[in-house]
Amino acid sequence: MSRSESFDPGSGAGAAGPARTAADGDDEVLDALLKNLQGNAPLSPPDAGLARLGVERLRAIQRGADEQAQGLLWSLQSLSRLLAVALEQSASEMSRSDLAMMAWHLSRLARDVERWRDLADNASFYRVQRETAGTVARGWLQRARSSGEWPETL
Repeated sequence: MSRSESFDPGSGAGAAGPARTAADGDDEVLDALLKNLQGNAPLSPPDAGLARLGVERLRAIQRGADEQAQGLLWSLQSLSRLLAVALEQSASEMSRSDLAMMAWHLSRLARDVERWRDLADNASFYRVQRETAGTVARGWLQRARSSGEWPETL
């Protein structure tokens, strides 16, 4: 979120958390993109689309997802330290809105770390469990064909 965007944790926040922001829309787009790329459909195992990939591609996905999770974890730790320092300052130093935005961002970073770790774990699972990967990939292919997402003939 840029500094020019308005962030009002009070409007519509309630018990569910801060009001929706433009960044929430980005999250929804990213979630939809990842689900489509990974072959997630109702009643599918996690990241079923990964099961169709070979060992080297799964290793690259696992490595990349682990690196993303680590980078986000470092960001989370840095922002957490910054928030702690800000809270030690006098109340006039930072507005409640800025503090709320930092807390919201911490939560978002934590969620993103989990998403990347899940992707790394699932890539690792399918890389190691090749028989299971084959079974899941065949099921994924059948669902993709029946829904018209995969052509019957190539």
